[in-house]
Amino acid sequence: MQRISRDEELRLTVVEAKLTRDTEMFSKMDPFIKIRVREQNFQTQVQKGAGKKPVFNENFDIDVKYTGDDLFIQVCDKDMASVDIIGEATMKLTALCFNNFTDDWYQINYKGKKAGDVHLKGVFSPQSLVDKMADGMSNKFAIKMVDGNSNKFGNMMQQQPMMQQPMMMQQPMMQQPMMQQ
Repeated sequence: MQRISRDEELRLTVVEAKLTRDTEMFSKMDPFIKIRVREQNFQTQVQKGAGKKPVFNENFDIDVKYTGDDLFIQVCDKDMASVDIIGEATMKLTALCFNNFTDDWYQINYKGKKAGDVHLKGVFSPQSLVDKMADGMSNKFAIKMVDGNSNKFGNMMQQQPMMQQPMMMQQPMMQQPMMQQ
C-alpha cells in the first residue's frame, strides 16, 4: 500500500471546558467548539444547557503538514438566532504533538481577558512509521494501538532496530619513564 501524501496525523480529543465568561443573562449557555488548522475545519456537537462546564469527549483526526502551523480554537454559545463567541486561542501544533502525546488545559481569551480553559488531548502519529508498516518495508517496528479513552500513550514506537557498535581495539599503554631522585 503506497501512500502519496507523507502527512502526519494528530488525533485531537476535545475533552471539556471550564468557562469563566458567560454570554447568557437568563439561561445556561449551549457551548460548542470550532477548530481550524490550515484548510481543515472541525466542530464539536452543541452541548445544550451545559453552561460553564461543558463536556465534549469528541475526537478529530487532523492531517499535520507542518507542526509549526497554527491551531485556532473558538469556543462559542449557540443561541436561537445567533452564535456568540465565548473565547478564543491560537497555538502551534507543536504544543499538541510534542513527545507524541499531550493531555493539558489551554487558556482561551475574549478581548484580552481570560474567558476560561479548554482540556485537550493529542496523540501524534508519525506517518513515516505507519507507512513502513503498511508497505511491509520493516518488521522491526510495532505500533501500539491504545483505547482512546485511556490515559496511556498510543501510536508509539515499541521497538527500535538495534545497530551494533564498532569494536575498538585496545591500544597498549605507553609506560612513563620513572623520575630519578
